[in-house]
Amino acid sequence: MEVTITARHFQLDPSLREYLEAEIAGLTKFSERILEVHVILEQEKYRQTAEIVVHLSRAHRVRAQEEGKDMRLVFDAAVGKLETQIKRYKGKSVENKRRVKGNGA
Repeated sequence: MEVTITARHFQLDPSLREYLEAEIAGLTKFSERILEVHVILEQEKYRQTAEIVVHLSRAHRVRAQEEGKDMRLVFDAAVGKLETQIKRYKGKSVENKRRVKGNGA
């Protein structure tokens, strides 16, 4: 899994980078098929934005974006949204496999 972190309009602290990488590594428990993760953190005065794009395969990707005042809380909320989307995607792929096997054709 390749992780790219981009910080716009501020310097990314090493402690924040380690925290982000640890949280992103936690996404692998929901899907082992994660190919690439791109995190974009942006700060404009008092508004902080986190956007995360996860590529599950060449054709499928999920994206979450959050805004707030604290970067860690904003990032955690975006990761929570991603977890929900990845679970939904994984559930749909399992359901489709069951349907194909269940038809007997």
